[in-house]
Amino acid sequence: MKIVNFTRFIISISLIVCILSFLISMATSKVFSATPIEYDTIIVSEGDTLWGIALTLEGDISENIYNIKEVNNLDSSIIYEGQELLVPIKK
Repeated sequence: MKIVNFTRFIISISLIVCILSFLISMATSKVFSATPIEYDTIIVSEGDTLWGIALTLEGDISENIYNIKEVNNLDSSIIYEGQELLVPIKK
């Protein structure tokens, strides 16, 4: 079998190898934290907001809000009095 366009063949093989490498790395990669995040349970009081709770935590406020929403499976930033939330423990 004769390869008609050798350059196109090499580029195609290179592209396939790159895509396969990317897919394999995505399938096998895991995100590891240097230290596991510990959480504390709080009960939302009247007047509490997700923003206000995130302000009491160390780090970036928007990241704290995202983390609280993620760990508590919240679809929005609305929280209710009496609701239990997991929040990262201050260190």
